[in-house]
Amino acid sequence: MRIERHQIILEKAKQNILQAQYQQKKYYDKKHSVPEIFRLGSKVLKKDFTRKKRRGGRLDNKWFGPHYYWYTWMRVVFRLQGVHNADIIPRVYGYHLKIYHVIAIFKNTTRIIRS
Repeated sequence: MRIERHQIILEKAKQNILQAQYQQKKYYDKKHSVPEIFRLGSKVLKKDFTRKKRRGGRLDNKWFGPHYYWYTWMRVVFRLQGVHNADIIPRVYGYHLKIYHVIAIFKNTTRIIRS
């Protein structure tokens, strides 16, 4: 009786561990994947990690740029160049980038222009 109960508890624990590992893998893959495909020369925004360290920075932009994407290595690491200057960012991971969309405001409507 006692051994059977112990085995049932172990089986439940194994199932819970497998389920937790699956959830952790799912969240990790979601955070570290490169969902967007960038074309050479396209404008991208880079995530600003320094804003997390500043006090009172929660209203600051989370992304800065735009930058031109002009080199890739192993489909994960990218090299960027500034649009308005020649600054080069040597190594940026793809999951820290997103496509830059220009927002144009006309009289009473807002349209998103994809470039």
